[in-house]
Amino acid sequence: MRQSVYLATSDILIQWGGSTGYVAIDEYPNPDDANYNQDNGGSQLRDIFGFTGVVPNGAVITKITLKFRAQRGTYGRIRAAIRVGTTIYESANIDPGGTWVNLSYDWAANPVTSSPWKWYELVGLGPEANRLTGFGYGRNNTVSLPRAVLCSQCYLVVEYKNLSQSWIM
Repeated sequence: MRQSVYLATSDILIQWGGSTGYVAIDEYPNPDDANYNQDNGGSQLRDIFGFTGVVPNGAVITKITLKFRAQRGTYGRIRAAIRVGTTIYESANIDPGGTWVNLSYDWAANPVTSSPWKWYELVGLGPEANRLTGFGYGRNNTVSLPRAVLCSQCYLVVEYKNLSQSWIM
């Protein structure tokens, strides 16, 4: 298997009150836990980022994995999130605990098509509604407390294999 790393390069949707956007979470491969985004309250908040990354033409995508580094502040759960077309899809709530921890969440299939990802959906080609257009994290809690969740790193890993070439003579 091969991997391609997609890094956040722009802000698409910034809802976390204490968020400074992608500049706080774009460290790769080593996170800077002194520089982070924090959720300052609210029950349904998301930070979604634009990205750069490449996958070889014709590659067979095995899965995409959102990797992020987070910790719980006073109270809170975090969710992995991707944006396909204009719709955001999230994982279930994840409790990161009270210290910094590395988390990940896999999407083996495109949530719009329910089929395995196609290489062109990850590089801005094909039907717009099926394209990966962003990634990030969200929060969905029943209480609104400041500093509920902190996130210091977020990036996407695309796992793929190249198509084997066979020659017919």
